[in-house]
Order: sequence, then structure tokens, then C-alpha cells
Amino acid sequence: MSYAHKKLWGYVNELMYHNVYDPDSDAVMKCGRGDRDIVFFHGNNCTSAQCIPACEDLADRLNATIYLIEYPGYGRLGALDCQAHERFDRTVEYLIKMVQNISLDENVSFYGFSLGGAYAAAVAKKWIDSGRHCNEVIIHNSFAEFSLLSGGYLMSFLGVNISTVDTLESIEGLTKIRWIHSDNDTLFPPTHTDLIRQRIKSAVIETRHGDHNTM
Repeated sequence: MSYAHKKLWGYVNELMYHNVYDPDSDAVMKCGRGDRDIVFFHGNNCTSAQCIPACEDLADRLNATIYLIEYPGYGRLGALDCQAHERFDRTVEYLIKMVQNISLDENVSFYGFSLGGAYAAAVAKKWIDSGRHCNEVIIHNSFAEFSLLSGGYLMSFLGVNISTVDTLESIEGLTKIRWIHSDNDTLFPPTHTDLIRQRIKSAVIETRHGDHNTM
């Protein structure tokens, strides 16, 4: 990657994917005490702590124990001299180590909101590839292909190669897949859901009223 390329990616990273990650916060937070375990990955530009109220409500509705994993947003592990998908992979490795340190039952599900949806899918794949059982992967208001975002051409130039639909396709039949999208989500429009519907035939697709930030 050239110096100019690195600088350009650095500016885009700070402008578009700045996260409010708090390194002093608890790495794992817990909500509820139910009959099933759910590991939750928050979206970008927020923290697990900000998702506690929504997850407490979710834990009550689903009779679940929810573990919220804190992580530094859009792959913000390491220097800016590596491409976005490499940084994404680093964060996935970090997250799977965190998940492996939690005592989870065999009925575990992975729930990702917004950017967290891509991480939930990637962690679930590694979990399944290691011989463990995953009950369900739940992707909520997330993207199917990073290239479908409004800055897709620029993102491709910058080396972004993150495909949630590819990941889900690789584990289809090994776990249940649920795709939830809001009808007024302007960040990730229906084209993402259409791609999931085309490629992941077994996916349960839900449309809910709200905008991108509605959980």
C-alpha cells in the first residue's frame, strides 16, 4: 500500500468509521438470566454500555442471557497501514478469543446489530468451524456486501472486502439464520435484504418498522 493510499484510508477511517470505544470499559457485560445464551455485538460509533437498555429488554422478551462483547469498532486493532479487511479479520480473532472465555451453553446464538452483524456472522463461522454448535445467527440492520454501501467504489479501491452474505452462505444448513431489517433504514437499504433473500434460501427474513438505529 502506497503512502498516499495509507493516508487516504486513514482519513476515511476517521471520518466514516470513528468509534467511541472505551478501552477502560468492561470487555464483557451481561444482561438477563434466561434459558438461552446470546452473544451480542454492537454497531459502530457506540459501545456495549449504550446497548444495555435495549439488551435488557431483549433478554426479557427472549428469556435469554445476553453477553455483550466490547470491541473497537471498525477493526480498530493495530496500525492504519493495513487494509480494511485485514483489520476486520484481526478484530474477528480478538472477538472469538473473548467468546471462548465465556462459559456458554450449547444453545448459543450470535446477534449482531449494524456493523456488529458482520462480526456476528464471522464469529459464528469460526465457532462452527471449530466443531461447536450454534443455534442461530441473528443479523439486524446490517449490510450484506460492503460494496453495496453508498461509497462502494471508493471502498473497493481502499481494499475493503467484507461480505456477510458469503459468510452466511458458508454456514447455511449448519445453523439457523435470521435477517432483520427496518423499513426506513437509509444506511442499509432493501438491496441488502434482497441479496440475502436470493443467496440464503433458508434465512428467516423479518421487516420491522423503524430506522437504522431501531432495535
